Amino acid sequence: MTVHNQLQIKSIISDKQIITHFQPLISIRKKSVLGVEALSRSIYENEIIPPDILFKAAAKENLTVELDRLCREKAFENFARSFPTGEDQLLFLILIPVY
Repeated sequence: MTVHNQLQIKSIISDKQIITHFQPLISIRKKSVLGVEALSRSIYENEIIPPDILFKAAAKENLTVELDRLCREKAFENFARSFPTGEDQLLFLILIPVY
C-alpha cells in the first residue's frame, strides 16, 4: 500500500503540513517576470504529496474548503516571506470552487 492510500488528510490540515513552491509567470511581450503562481504540496511520511492527491483525499472527508483555505493561508505567508515588500511581484492562486 502506498503512502497516498494511507494519507491522513485530517492531520495534514490540523498540523498545517502544507508547503508552497513558487513558479514564475513570464511576460513574453515585456520579457520579464510578472509574478509567481503558488503551488501547494504536502510532505507525508517523507513523500511529496501533489495537490490532486491532497484534494481527492479532502473531498472524501468533506474537507475541501478547509484544505483550500490552508493552502491559501500558507501561500500568503510564504509569499510575504519570500518576496519582501517593495518587490513588484504578483501572486497568482488557483482557487477551488465549492458549490
